[in-house]
This record gives sequence, structure tokens and C-alpha cells, in this order.
Amino acid sequence: MRHVSRPRPTTTRTKRLLMHPYFVVCIIAFLAAQSYAASEKTAGEVLKRYSRLSLEERRRALEAGAKQEGVVAFYGTIGAGEAKILIESFHKRHPYVSVRYTRSGTSPLLSRILAEYRGGKRDVDVINLTGATAFVVMERGLVDPYFSSESSMIQSGLMHPKGLWVAVEQDLHVVGYNTRFVSPASLPRSYHDLLDKRWANSVSLDQTDEDWLQGLANEWGEAKAVEFVRSLMQLQPKLQRGPSLRAQLLAAGEFSIALNRQVTRHR
Repeated sequence: MRHVSRPRPTTTRTKRLLMHPYFVVCIIAFLAAQSYAASEKTAGEVLKRYSRLSLEERRRALEAGAKQEGVVAFYGTIGAGEAKILIESFHKRHPYVSVRYTRSGTSPLLSRILAEYRGGKRDVDVINLTGATAFVVMERGLVDPYFSSESSMIQSGLMHPKGLWVAVEQDLHVVGYNTRFVSPASLPRSYHDLLDKRWANSVSLDQTDEDWLQGLANEWGEAKAVEFVRSLMQLQPKLQRGPSLRAQLLAAGEFSIALNRQVTRHR
């Protein structure tokens, strides 16, 4: 688990507003290595060769193939520091495989994956995406199922039942506030408390965070979640993007409350 540093208590604090936090997992999937040449196999078809082997035989066969190939291409949206944690852990078990990590924003990364596929380029092996973006890739048929030998030890809900993704981190959505402007006694006790007119022009909202909205929809239902956001927009929140920038602006006093901030917990 990665420990996240907290802001100085004299400047900003973070408060959980719901009893049940919203967890958003990252997608790790194996892209189909499909080619226009009929003789070539997808990654899923190749892995089926090993389905009847024992776990030890399967491990040896996969490691032999990995040593022969020597490189894995990894596309993702997580920061360099977070990716380093994953890659170093992977290298401890498989030092013979070099990981090429390519980082980009969610939308640009999706565009790149789709463009490469349309152009016949099949270089990427593993992708890391979140929320609706990952479902686009799966719906296009670009992901092959994969069950590792450790699948039985993964907690229910953190892996796709058909092996299309497995979670590598949890994002806890919280609300941050500047203690110079918001006292503990005046803190909103729920999301709906933020609809009070006293918070007009005082709230920052990440306009690109579809995962947060999906979390609200899962908790309340789509109709109530949409109505909440519409009511919130009437208070003219400050629409911004980027967790680091928003944290800096909150500490600087540009606004009083930062809605839908993320704290990442690594698995």
C-alpha cells in the first residue's frame, strides 16, 4: 500500500462525507495480439494452450516464453512514481523481462490504443485504464481474457469474472477543505449539505472525473446522482482538472472545498 502524505493541518484537511467510500479500480488487461494474417493467434488463443497444464508446468512454460520475448509494453495513466512500484515488484519475480511504460492522459491514451489497432499495430501488451474508458476498449473486442495462477487469491469484486481485468489500486474519493475558511463545526456532513447556498462559488469540482459520478450513481441511482450534479452546478462551482493542481489551489485559498479528491490505495 502506498502512503499518501497529508496536507498541513493548519492549512487543509480531508474529510470523508459518506459512510461507504467509492472505490474505483484500474483496469489491467491483455490486448488481443490479433493480426490480419489468419495464421497468427490472439493472446487469449495462445494462452489456451496452457489451460490443461498444472500450475507449475504452466508457470515454467509462460516464463520460458517471456524470457524468449524479453520485453513487455505497458500503456497506462498512472504517474511515474506509481508505475515504478508496480514495475519494480514485477522485476523482483521476473528480472529477465524489460518493461516499457508509456504514460498518457485517459482520453489521449484511449485514442492512441484505438488508432494503433486500426492501423494494424499490435505492440502493446498491458493497459491500465479506469472507468468508462476501459469499457470502451473491452466493448471493441481489444481485450483477451487472462487468469493468472494467483487468480484464486484475488478478492471478489477486484477481478472481472471472465478475466478481462484485475484491479491494481483503489481510489477513495474524499472532500478536502481549507481550515482557514471552513471550521469543523460548519463542515458539511453529507454531499447534499454542499447544496446549501452558503457554498456558492466556494467549491472546486474536477470536471473530468467520470469515476466519481459513476460512484454516486452506484450509491444513489443514476437519476438522483444526475439531479445532485445539476443542483450543484447552480451554485457555480469552480471547474478544474488535475489532483495536484487542485490540492495546491485549495491550500492557497482559491476556494474553500475541493470535491471529488482522490486518495489512492495500492493493492
